[in-house]
Amino acid sequence: MFETDCLEQWVEQYRGEFSKGKCAAYIPALKEADPTQLGICMMGPDGQISRAGNYDAPFTLQSISKVIIYLAACTHHGIANVLEQVGEHRSCLDL
Repeated sequence: MFETDCLEQWVEQYRGEFSKGKCAAYIPALKEADPTQLGICMMGPDGQISRAGNYDAPFTLQSISKVIIYLAACTHHGIANVLEQVGEHRSCLDL
């Protein structure tokens, strides 16, 4: 697992990256989000927790939840079974 000091350095190194983009104003939860917050919290297989930055700040998952659900479905049903049922839609091409 990562050392907390290492994670703190990483958070501080990349915290300034928020100025290179902006939160999506058309999504209410993101419109209200503080783009300066950056945090990470990880738990290793041994249960050890490493955390840094604004790890305890509430946040909205938005599209990343699709990845989490996809991984859960593949774990539970198997990749081949999921791929038989799930297609793809590249929403970025619809802009």
